[in-house]
Amino acid sequence: MPISEDAGGAVLSDGHGVPVARFGWRDEGGERVALMFRPSPGVPADRAARAGVRELAGRRIRSNDEEAARALIGAGCTLVRAATDMHRGFGEPIPEAPVAGGWSIVPHDWDDELAAALSAAYGPDHPDQADRPARLRSLTEGEQGLIVLPGATARLKDPGGRSMGEVFTVGPVPWGSVPMSWVLDLAVAPGGQGRGFGAALLAYAMRGTRQAGLTIVGLTVTNGNPARRLYDRMGFRPVLRHFEVRAPQSPAGTL
Repeated sequence: MPISEDAGGAVLSDGHGVPVARFGWRDEGGERVALMFRPSPGVPADRAARAGVRELAGRRIRSNDEEAARALIGAGCTLVRAATDMHRGFGEPIPEAPVAGGWSIVPHDWDDELAAALSAAYGPDHPDQADRPARLRSLTEGEQGLIVLPGATARLKDPGGRSMGEVFTVGPVPWGSVPMSWVLDLAVAPGGQGRGFGAALLAYAMRGTRQAGLTIVGLTVTNGNPARRLYDRMGFRPVLRHFEVRAPQSPAGTL
C-alpha cells in the first residue's frame, strides 16, 4: 500500500515500496488534510514531493519544512497559504496602548455587530478572509477544543456601544515547550482602524496572558497580512514558517 500507518502516523511509500515521507491526518470540515508532511531521513525533498502529489491528489497538504513545501509546489501543488508563527515573552515591558475617544475594551461576547465587524475587517482581498465566528467556535467547542482565556479575550466597542473588533485568545495551548497562550484572532472593523486599537487589543491579550501565569503569547500571521508590522512593533519575533498547498486532482508526471 502506498500509504500505511504506524505509531508515528502515516508513512508514504514510492512505487517501489520505499518509505519516502511521513505525515499525519486530520479531518477539517469533512475534508481529510495531510499535516506535518516531511521527507523521510535521507530522502530528497523532490522525491517525497512527487510521491505526495501522486498519492494525495486533490488534498490539502501542510508542512513546516520549507524545502519540502517548495518541492511540492514544484511537483504541481498550488500554494494555499504561507504563514509565520511569532512569539512574545515578557522580558520587556508590555507597550502602553490606551483606548480613548469614548471607545472601550469590554468582555467578549458574540453578537451580530461583532460578526459584521469581523467580516468588514477581513474583506474579500484579505489573505485571512473567512467566516471568523464559525472558525473560532469550531476550534473551541467539543471535548478536544482549545480553552478560551477570558482575561485575554475581549471586544472593542465604539462610543455608541457597537462591537467593532476583538482579540480572541486561548490557553494554555497543547503545543509548545512552555506554558503559553495563542491569539487566534485580532481584528478591528474599518471604522476603528488607524487609531491604535489593534495595539490596545493585543496589549490586553498580553497582560491577560501574563496574569494567567503563562510565559509566552503566540500568534500566526499569514504572508501579506499588513498586521505583521504591528506584531513586529509590539515585540513579537518569528519562530517558525509553515505552508499549506493543495495537490492537483490529476498529478502531472510520475515517479
